[in-house]
Amino acid sequence: MKILLPLSFVLLFFTSLTVIAKPVVRDVVIERIHPMAMDRTHCPSCSGITRIYVNNVAWGDTACRGDAADLLKEDEHILSILLAAWISGKSIQLEVNDSVTPIAPVCKITAAYIK
Repeated sequence: MKILLPLSFVLLFFTSLTVIAKPVVRDVVIERIHPMAMDRTHCPSCSGITRIYVNNVAWGDTACRGDAADLLKEDEHILSILLAAWISGKSIQLEVNDSVTPIAPVCKITAAYIK
């Protein structure tokens, strides 16, 4: 038992080193925007999320769903850029991070770049 506890810490340490987040940036065309209510009783994990549907292309070598990305309610400043791009029909660059999946396998938008 004395060996198990230190061994588990060592394994946890090396496991955490191998799990590295992969932020990925790609050009997208926004096809649909789906804001979800704060009180969504049939899907509590969806509450307050805005799903952005985009052209279906892989997000690099991540496991992120290719046709969508999620935006959290506190990222209103990013939402305003997305709305501007969507209304104008411009392409935009989105960055997602595969270590943050509010509703797996859809990854969280962590940045937006408008051209």
